[in-house]
Amino acid sequence: MNNEGKPNWIELRERITKEPDMEKFNKNITEIEMFVDKLRIKCNQIAGKKKEESKKSESDEIPDLKLSSEDAQKFNKNYELLFFIRRAIVPNKMSVLVSAVEELKKATATLNEGEPGYVPEGYDPAIHDK
Repeated sequence: MNNEGKPNWIELRERITKEPDMEKFNKNITEIEMFVDKLRIKCNQIAGKKKEESKKSESDEIPDLKLSSEDAQKFNKNYELLFFIRRAIVPNKMSVLVSAVEELKKATATLNEGEPGYVPEGYDPAIHDK
């Protein structure tokens, strides 16, 4: 995501090509965006099905992708959080985040590693989330 809250497919592509065994990654920006959309749709389908119904269907856009129901739900949750950040926090020079940083620090100070919302030591939302 760039400073305007829009997807930054170029940065994503650069990050992918820096990963080991991905130097030959040759997808263009449009193909990456289409794949992410297909992945989102597949995760919605999997998360919406009951466990016994989660077998491959003939109309799968990404048939070889094996996703558990938990992975699909996690992807959906993270996607929705990103969407919320893009729509609610990034606009207006992140005024919502800036006004909530102290409250966020207090709320996360008592959490232990592994708990949802845990913030590692040395991580400062006022610096790292801008």
